Amino acid sequence: MSDIGTQTAKKLHVTVRLVEGESAEFHVSAEMTVGELKQQAMQELGVQPAAGVLYYLAFGGRKLDDSITLAAAGIPNKATLILATEPQVGSASH
Repeated sequence: MSDIGTQTAKKLHVTVRLVEGESAEFHVSAEMTVGELKQQAMQELGVQPAAGVLYYLAFGGRKLDDSITLAAAGIPNKATLILATEPQVGSASH
């Protein structure tokens, strides 16, 4: 049996903002992945995934890798992240 909870993960209060300006606040674990936060933010902000569009979170002018944790990405408490889009590579329509 593992001792889950003996080491409490750091909690972060972060804001995710759309380029258009709408935003939502989240209280999350620093051990949550960037991808998990992105999915939660898209749901909260009512963003419907579109074909051929890649959604990503950015902080401090850099695109964040979905697979790393917020802690590994260096996201501080009270940070504002941007939910942005770019065309998905290889998605050109014919």
